[in-house]
Amino acid sequence: MHKKIFELEHELPVTLDCDVIVAGGGPAGFSAALSAARSGASVTLIELGGALGGVWTQGLLSYILDAHGKSGILDEIVAELKLVQGYLHTPHPPNGTSYIGDSDWTYDSEAMKFVLEKLVTNANIHIEYHSRVVNAFVKNKSITHVVIENNSGRSAIAAKQFIDASGNGDLGFFAGASYEIGHPQSGEVQPATLVAIISGFPENMENTLQGDLKIALHQKFAKYGSELSYRRPVFVRLPHPNLAAVFLNHQYSVSHDDNTGITRATIEAREEVFKAIENIRKDPEWSQARVVQTANFIGLREGRRLNGLYRLSVSDLQNGAKFEDAICLVHLPVDLHSVNKAAEEAAGKKETTSYNAGLTAKPYQIPARSLISADVDNLMMAGRCVSGDFYAHASYRVTGNSVPMGEAAGFIAAKSVAQKVTPSQYLELNPGAITAEMAGRGYLL
Repeated sequence: MHKKIFELEHELPVTLDCDVIVAGGGPAGFSAALSAARSGASVTLIELGGALGGVWTQGLLSYILDAHGKSGILDEIVAELKLVQGYLHTPHPPNGTSYIGDSDWTYDSEAMKFVLEKLVTNANIHIEYHSRVVNAFVKNKSITHVVIENNSGRSAIAAKQFIDASGNGDLGFFAGASYEIGHPQSGEVQPATLVAIISGFPENMENTLQGDLKIALHQKFAKYGSELSYRRPVFVRLPHPNLAAVFLNHQYSVSHDDNTGITRATIEAREEVFKAIENIRKDPEWSQARVVQTANFIGLREGRRLNGLYRLSVSDLQNGAKFEDAICLVHLPVDLHSVNKAAEEAAGKKETTSYNAGLTAKPYQIPARSLISADVDNLMMAGRCVSGDFYAHASYRVTGNSVPMGEAAGFIAAKSVAQKVTPSQYLELNPGAITAEMAGRGYLL
């Protein structure tokens, strides 16, 4: 039985007052902050780590999916990465679906850190690194302050509009917003993966971005003693010719709010990666293989899905839904990794089983209403915590879609401040404005 102690109440200094607060500096949060600042708002960006980029940088994701038709800030990032030799065009091969992967790419994570900081500092955005959002003050259905903890202690920041880009919906949770988690019946979540960067692979090694090559790579590792927990492992080359990112493991039942479980999963995943690379060195062609780096944190595919004014559903994907407040067009099909080890192993025995759960998706639009909280008037969401069901989330959650979500949320938040209205009121008063804005930024709708 756990005991409880009571923390005494104490005053908190309000250290900043701005127009827009963005919680989370990953792909969605970075884009939201940049878009809001360029739209005239004063912005504070709160980030737990010591760099921008989140899963891109500290998570070593390394590969941008669903970039087709996505211009705007993504194009800026590409241009800046090219200047520092941190970009490699890596088209995803056809996979028998409507997915268009001709614009997908890999990047150098250190170059990405530099590029994102350059863009944000040039926009005069205030960054608070090493800071975690730990509470929110709400009055009359609106957030007034967020509370953060960092090396300076515990403090509060005031703002008029707030954007949750934490991935796990942390800010929405503290503000009392409703949410969903996991599979609608079982509550199970997709597995977590710890990404690693390796060197010393064979010169002729191909990217394993489609079924047969993934299966062959799994069999290769199995031959040398590593029955990988991820039965469709990914190997993808990076801009540096001697480096590649690998996705070799699945950690099951890892909940976003179970720190002990996340810690255990991280340790187990890192051990699996190192043992797998050690074993595959028995193959003469892989004799020089080494782990260069593992991610600072394990990648969680799921957290809270905050309820919005519109909830994207699997039927929207199947019907190729279009909306009057569209912000971008999604091409990625349902990408539903098995939610438990038994299901993964059963699928692996069939070898050709994909992760689409038997669902066929058509290109569909994301509406701005799915980025606006249904419960908190001045809260928006961007990234994988936006409003959608379990199956829709398995499609739109990739970072190629997180960037336009952030761009749209940042623009709406800034305009809401300027017009002294809520985000939902902004959409009502300015019908079609966000879609016109995103189209003007070059987004295919």
